[in-house]
Amino acid sequence: MASLPETTGVEVGADGTVYVAVPTDDEQGGIWEVPPDGEAAQLATIGGFPNGVLADGDRLLVTESFDGTVVAVGTDGSTSTWLDDNRLDPSGLGANGITRSAAGDVYVAVTEASDDTGRLLRVPVADDGSAGEPSVFAEGSTFYGADGVTAREERLYLAVNNRQQVLELPEEGEPVTLATAEGGLVYPSDVVVGQNGTHLYLCDLATGSPAAAGIYRIEA
Repeated sequence: MASLPETTGVEVGADGTVYVAVPTDDEQGGIWEVPPDGEAAQLATIGGFPNGVLADGDRLLVTESFDGTVVAVGTDGSTSTWLDDNRLDPSGLGANGITRSAAGDVYVAVTEASDDTGRLLRVPVADDGSAGEPSVFAEGSTFYGADGVTAREERLYLAVNNRQQVLELPEEGEPVTLATAEGGLVYPSDVVVGQNGTHLYLCDLATGSPAAAGIYRIEA
């Protein structure tokens, strides 16, 4: 079993390597990698609060929530700023969850766009892998606390921690609430689609109520 410092986002690469964001305020902060049959090792140093991790071809895209940026991390540990947009850097916690849709766009959740507002930015990706001009895909009080996000076909699934909800967001139309506090959620922090595509798995951080923390499964 790998031993790691404090962790936030987790992603699994195509070869089974696990990539973990470590937000410690020291030289250990950044991205760590755990190969299927090897030991955990630091891949890249990222300051601030590295959070969401997306495996995107031969690189990782990592959100940094304090400065509100997205950092590209190469397989050699090199880093560069992939996206720096003021809509990712509000007064509170900024860029958080990150995913890429079947259409090729990257979506970044912004947890606290203002005192009572969250948002999702949609970022087109150019042929060379660079970020295009972002646009606001969703914004409002409904999304305050936007955290982990994942894509499936033409829909997004978003964990909204402050609202104790998990939402389905179609390409067109209003969001659909899939899970709430009435079903036991306290502070949902992430959502992923199961391998069979029929279920969603929700991570409930349950801040302030550790006994309620856990993983939930619901139909997609």
